[in-house]
Amino acid sequence: MGEVEVFEAAEAGGVASRVGTTPAPPEAAPAAAAEERTTALMDIACKQETGLVRIWNEAEAAVQRTLIQQNATAFDGVLTERRRMLGEADAVLARPAPGP
Repeated sequence: MGEVEVFEAAEAGGVASRVGTTPAPPEAAPAAAAEERTTALMDIACKQETGLVRIWNEAEAAVQRTLIQQNATAFDGVLTERRRMLGEADAVLARPAPGP
């Protein structure tokens, strides 16, 4: 039995941090695996018949577009700062390498 890494959720804008490992779940019994495959196939068929994924994607994209528009000034600031940092990085990389 292997282990699975466990991460602590990150605050907004942060990075998740590794907090340890936990034992991996045991393998599913063959009957459960067959049952799970049947359920998964039925789920896929339902999503295809109803267009759920397309509808969900369109709704999520609309919400994101609205949030982007409402926060355009903040995003402009992020873009300006990113361009500044990349310009500084380009300047550092353009310098000649120090000699021996």
